[in-house]
Amino acid sequence: TLIDSEIHTEEVVAELLNGYGFSAENLDYRPFYGVTWKAVADLLLQEYPILHGTDIESRLVERFDELGRQTPPAFIPGAQGALADVRSAHMKSAICTSGKREAVLDLQRRLAPAEALSDFVSAEAYQRSKPDPECYTLIAKRLEVSPHSILVFEDSMAGMEAAKEAGMSVIAITH
Repeated sequence: TLIDSEIHTEEVVAELLNGYGFSAENLDYRPFYGVTWKAVADLLLQEYPILHGTDIESRLVERFDELGRQTPPAFIPGAQGALADVRSAHMKSAICTSGKREAVLDLQRRLAPAEALSDFVSAEAYQRSKPDPECYTLIAKRLEVSPHSILVFEDSMAGMEAAKEAGMSVIAITH
């Protein structure tokens, strides 16, 4: 949890629904936070069956990426300093994201060398979206550390559930 990209998530979902004549005015976006675009597409198909037969996931990803290039999501206050502190203490840091690999690479380019990540897991690296713990168990293996020794900072319910299920300690980020 380094950036606040959910505003773009909300925007792309609203645009998609509005394009099909649905109002997103009172939509609860929380189920779309912290999950893969495939999971978002599946949720939308459950709620709006008329969307079947369209490549919702690709449309959402394309628009999300476009918005991210136009207006890169802001860093969550304190995130960059926390990363620098972790690096100076010679601890490992990683991201387990439901986003795509290219988005993480863009994020890494925005970080200072003192804030560099040890590793990351993006949506392409695992099959089951959060709240399934797969991404977190994968990063523990890649970092070669016990899940019980990992502290996770999460800003989504799905992510918190995934980290807890993986046996990790979790701090909820609300802002």
